[in-house]
Amino acid sequence: MKKLIMLIIPFCILASAVAAEKQTAGINWLDNLDKGLALAKTSNKPVMVDFYADWCGWCKKLDKTTYSDPRVIDGSAGFVCVKVNTDTADGKYSTKYGVQGLPTIVFLSSKGEVLDKVVGYSDAESFYLTMKKIFSPAAKDKTK
Repeated sequence: MKKLIMLIIPFCILASAVAAEKQTAGINWLDNLDKGLALAKTSNKPVMVDFYADWCGWCKKLDKTTYSDPRVIDGSAGFVCVKVNTDTADGKYSTKYGVQGLPTIVFLSSKGEVLDKVVGYSDAESFYLTMKKIFSPAAKDKTK
């Protein structure tokens, strides 16, 4: 039993270190939409808002697969990225942006206008194409 415990402890430490590394190497998320909108206004960047809940399985899959994709991570640098936990937030933004299911990702202009919305899970390829669409000439006109 002692040998088993001695083998498990280093594995747990290593797993924790790997998990922490993935979090720091990914998307730079804010957790306050008011601050995110203010930053977007001053930086003239669009906003990517991920409405999620800790219990949501598709939200977790989005975090694990889509948000860890190198293209999505690189693309996120052009946005102010905000995660809103619908279980702990006051709900005003969920109502304002019509969030009825999770996950819901809302893309906003720097002025706070809705540019696009993804409802439900999206694989990395589809999500990246949506991100690129935000930077199309028609969408850029709304961000000014």
